Amino acid sequence: TEADAETAAERVAEAAPVLIDQADAEDGAEPPDVVAPAPAARAFILVTSRPAGARVVVAGNPIGVTPVEVPRPPEGMRWKVVFSKANYRPVTRYLSEADDALDVTLAPRPKGGDGPKPPTDRDGGGTGPAPPPFVP
Repeated sequence: TEADAETAAERVAEAAPVLIDQADAEDGAEPPDVVAPAPAARAFILVTSRPAGARVVVAGNPIGVTPVEVPRPPEGMRWKVVFSKANYRPVTRYLSEADDALDVTLAPRPKGGDGPKPPTDRDGGGTGPAPPPFVP
């Protein structure tokens, strides 16, 4: 799996600086300069919010609630990330392959709400007052 591959790559990166040919060490030759490979980019990006527990939608797909790891976008792409939580204003950010993490702070909604209430079926679906009752 991808997680196993990441773990294996990390173990190789940790061991790389210690590789010395035994024959060279016995001959008194200087060991070659060994440069550890750069760690591979993580396949996922940690997404967090304050407060935690915000719903996360990435490129129109529900991912989960914060904190959550989301897939890294392919090179050259940006994905729209929307955070939402009851009683807080939604927040929109964009995520690219260059990002290592994304953290947002959600602002509380005002106590009185954000404006007029959305229409309901009881008032005619938002088209005005309810029609008079039908009388045969």
